[in-house]
Amino acid sequence: MSVTRLLPDWVVPIEPEAVVLTDHDVVIEGSVIVTVLPRDQASQQFPAADVVSLPGQVLLPGLVNTHTHAAMTLL
Repeated sequence: MSVTRLLPDWVVPIEPEAVVLTDHDVVIEGSVIVTVLPRDQASQQFPAADVVSLPGQVLLPGLVNTHTHAAMTLL
């Protein structure tokens, strides 16, 4: 399976909370996130990975199941 390094400008991880990472890569294999590393470490550890540059982009967790009807309880 191929390994890909995503190079966004910002990464917003789930943990630690309230942190925005800059100069970090997200390394994926297939559809699985392998690791999030500082850019220089990722390039050293995964030199053969495909690289996808994402200038001006942010990677953040998927907002899964965020649809609720909580506001309707006020009616």
